[in-house]
Amino acid sequence: MATMDADLLFLDTNILIHASVASSSRHEECLSFLQNQEDAGVEMVINRQVLREFMAVLSRPQSFTNPVSIGNIVSLVTEFRQAWTVHDETDEISDRLIRLVSEIPCGGKQVHDANIVATMLTHSIPHWLPTTWPIFADLSTTFT
Repeated sequence: MATMDADLLFLDTNILIHASVASSSRHEECLSFLQNQEDAGVEMVINRQVLREFMAVLSRPQSFTNPVSIGNIVSLVTEFRQAWTVHDETDEISDRLIRLVSEIPCGGKQVHDANIVATMLTHSIPHWLPTTWPIFADLSTTFT
């Protein structure tokens, strides 16, 4: 992953997971990417959903790691909260989410992505770094 040409970047849960777990095949790539963004002065942003997903994923077995102890997870989440802007889930974001899922058919885990998009649109965050860009690729022009 190269450094993005961005001033403001929303970080997806998967990037944080891979950067945090040394046994992940994407560990070095994701860790280096985050460091490069920080060095470039990019403001990195997450929301409460990302924190919950991070804790949920790492507290259960994954293909690349055993469950991480809750103490280690709490330490990492504390570091994230100190290092980056963490947006709360507000009525405005919920309203935007409802409009998005009404306009773009989605379901299941895609609703989590729609909530991230709603957060980004509400806070004018132009760039998102997920490991995939599923159903919301058509919204890319909305972010600029």
